[in-house]
Amino acid sequence: MSTLSRNDIKKIEDYWINIKEYKKKLQYREWELLHKHQMPDENIGGGRSNRTSDNTFVKATALVEDRKYQSLRAIVEGIEKLYEELDVDSKTIVDMRYWDNGSNFYEWEEIADNLYISRSKVLRKRNALLDKTADVIGFV
Repeated sequence: MSTLSRNDIKKIEDYWINIKEYKKKLQYREWELLHKHQMPDENIGGGRSNRTSDNTFVKATALVEDRKYQSLRAIVEGIEKLYEELDVDSKTIVDMRYWDNGSNFYEWEEIADNLYISRSKVLRKRNALLDKTADVIGFV
């Protein structure tokens, strides 16, 4: 595993904390790309058109080639996939520290008390989660 810098840790934690915003950004970026490439109907002769397949290809290509879209997609899909695979303790850490819907921001000691484990074990689990997140999303 790689050693993440303090700034890397903050950024990856930001991905977890603001996953709903990243999902919105991903949807908006997809909308931007797909609606920017509307092709006018050039079939004025009345014959059969292959516009649908051409338009689909253009849209698919736009999504695949757009770095911003691919980056957002990697973040959103990576975090969703990782969360599904987490053990109960790690899910509790994510839920309490990053995803609590209230105004609560749980400290590491509170999370440790809730899980009946030490603060250092909670932080080790968090660090393992952040390392795995970095690997999954291609964080450089």
